[in-house]
Amino acid sequence: MMGAACISEILAHHDHTEYSIWNRRSRQGLIALGVDESDLPKSAQISGAQYAAYCKLAQDVRSQVAEVDPLFDDLVKLDFLLYYIALEEMGSDTAAEASVTMQSEGENFEHDVVVDQVIELGDGLGFEVQKEFSVMPGCRIDAIWRSRVANLGTICYAFEVHRKGSRDSTILNLQRIRRDPTIQKVVIVSSKDELDRFKREISSLDEGFRNAVGYFEVRDLQRALCHVQGLKEILNALGLLISGAG
Repeated sequence: MMGAACISEILAHHDHTEYSIWNRRSRQGLIALGVDESDLPKSAQISGAQYAAYCKLAQDVRSQVAEVDPLFDDLVKLDFLLYYIALEEMGSDTAAEASVTMQSEGENFEHDVVVDQVIELGDGLGFEVQKEFSVMPGCRIDAIWRSRVANLGTICYAFEVHRKGSRDSTILNLQRIRRDPTIQKVVIVSSKDELDRFKREISSLDEGFRNAVGYFEVRDLQRALCHVQGLKEILNALGLLISGAG
């Protein structure tokens, strides 16, 4: 299953005037242009109704921008502008503030928002992604990334986002998930302090399970998202993603 960012890129390249690209950079750029943050979706994975409303808003913004510079005659060109503005914002004095915000979010995050970010990152890296995946009866994982590799079959990475609660039950769930032979890695996503606690508890378990567990700090997840989105925008500008998206 593709994520919202990838699907929006396909739609945008199918019809430059009707559909707009939705991702973190686009959101940042619109806010910098003066769009009220409350008018934009907060989550990376948005519904069809939210995307339709977002496209309408982007069309209105494009019309206003085109009054100043007629060059911006479609939504893909607007997306390039939003990307540039977002980078300028990150490179300005607000970068320090953004860094503090990211650090704060890394310690005090919303579970569902981070799950969406895991999905968005996997989608951006080219994996098939799925939320709330049932590995076996009574055993679910927050997110899963899949990739089919030639004769090797399917490889999977399972992600469990942990904000608070019992670490023992999370570890037990990951041990059950690890029994699935297609899952190469189980990854805990949380704050640095919470991940350190997990590492201490898992250190006494069997070596096979210890080696199968990865630890992903929320702050690193957010940094990775910024880099992936930046790379995709550059490739889009070069025209290297259009043929694959069409």
